[in-house]
Amino acid sequence: MNSLKNTLTIYLCAVMLVFVGASIHLTNLHSDLKSTEHEAMVATNISNHSFKLLVLAYDYMLTPNNRVKNQWNNTQNKLETELRSLKYNNFDELEVLSQSAKRQMELLQTVNSSQRTTSVTPVALISSLHQLNNSSLTVSKSLRNTMTKHFNKMYFTLLFVTLTLIILLAALAILIITKISNPINVLGKKLEKVGQGNLASQIEINGFLEISQLGNSANIMRENLQRTTVSKNALAIEVEQRRKTDEQNFKLIEKLNETQAQVVSMEKQSTIGTLVGGVAHEINNPVMAILGYMDFISTLNTNEKIADKIAKTERLLGRIQRITQGLLVFSRNKKKGIHNCDINATIDRVVELFNSSINGSSIDFKYQNLSNGVKVFIEEDHLEQVVLNLLLNAAQAIETQPSPQITLLIIQVGDICRITITDNGPGIPDDIKFKIFDPFFTTKPVGKGTGLGLSISNTLITNAQGRLTVESIQGVETTFTIELNCLQLTNKE
Repeated sequence: MNSLKNTLTIYLCAVMLVFVGASIHLTNLHSDLKSTEHEAMVATNISNHSFKLLVLAYDYMLTPNNRVKNQWNNTQNKLETELRSLKYNNFDELEVLSQSAKRQMELLQTVNSSQRTTSVTPVALISSLHQLNNSSLTVSKSLRNTMTKHFNKMYFTLLFVTLTLIILLAALAILIITKISNPINVLGKKLEKVGQGNLASQIEINGFLEISQLGNSANIMRENLQRTTVSKNALAIEVEQRRKTDEQNFKLIEKLNETQAQVVSMEKQSTIGTLVGGVAHEINNPVMAILGYMDFISTLNTNEKIADKIAKTERLLGRIQRITQGLLVFSRNKKKGIHNCDINATIDRVVELFNSSINGSSIDFKYQNLSNGVKVFIEEDHLEQVVLNLLLNAAQAIETQPSPQITLLIIQVGDICRITITDNGPGIPDDIKFKIFDPFFTTKPVGKGTGLGLSISNTLITNAQGRLTVESIQGVETTFTIELNCLQLTNKE
């Protein structure tokens, strides 16, 4: 495979050889042309001098005098000087004729006037001069023909050099197109495919050695890029797998933490449930006895005022009994027989109790029921206890607000009845929001809360297959949401 350097060197040498050869040849031709031109000029001068000698010879034969003689001698000297300046074969004959004419002129000068008409000297002189003139014209014409040949040789030499250079340049152009331009275009297209991500096809370039080496370098680059891409893809897959593994591990850790929290909560609730259950039993038994005594007293009493007091006492004892039963439900974590609850009647009773508790305060309480009298799957006492507890908590949370507001809204969304209680209190911090349903957790001052209200409420709603959630924006509002199954859903099931 030829290299570009060697090829260009060969072409340059060929061009230089043509130029040098043509220059030498043209120099020789130019030298010959100048020499021939000078000889032709001398032959022309000789012809002119011989013609002038011929005129002087006629003039001398008619009127011989020193003036003509001197002119003849001067012209003859000039002619001889011209002949001596050149060495040319044709000029030898001219020199002989010139010497012959000179001798004839010398003889003519010795002939007197009476003998000139009979002497052959004048005729010989005129004949020699005519021959000299004709010969010089012939030599001049021959030399000019030689000059024309030299011109033709120079023209054809220049034409040959021009054609040779054109052929060399055309061959060089074809070589550049086939060995440089086309391979570079092919290399550019293949590199463009590499840039588009096609790293599988080989890069093979045919051309000069340098172009082929460039193609080989590009192919090595492609192979390295292919290996790098494969390694990068493998690394990306490994990173993705590790990321997924980390995500799975993180989820497992979160699940483990949740499970641990649930275990701790269950342990706490189990301990608290045991304690609360015992306390509830201890309270419930005396209450049952008191209710029995009050019933016995009621049968013996005939005083209406005392009967009214007995009835109020029985209602209060009934409330204590329901509270202890709720504590027992929380402690046992068991579902009792769920009754259908008329949400309108139950919430109306709660609203009546709550309104009486906030009577005289500045709380703006709004109640809206959009449930169309739906019945929900929970015991009435439990729902009453939960809603009243949430309302009382809201009232305590907005005690210091300049414009305290509480909104109770009931809506039905498909087979779910949703009860929301919203207040414009200070809100619940994010760091304790997940603890508010834990037993004995409270933010109230000592002596104003046991921390069991929300925990019991959450247990009651959960046992009714419902859900109790909280959303809070600090400094704006807090919303507790109760979601219960409508009774129609259970009937369908």
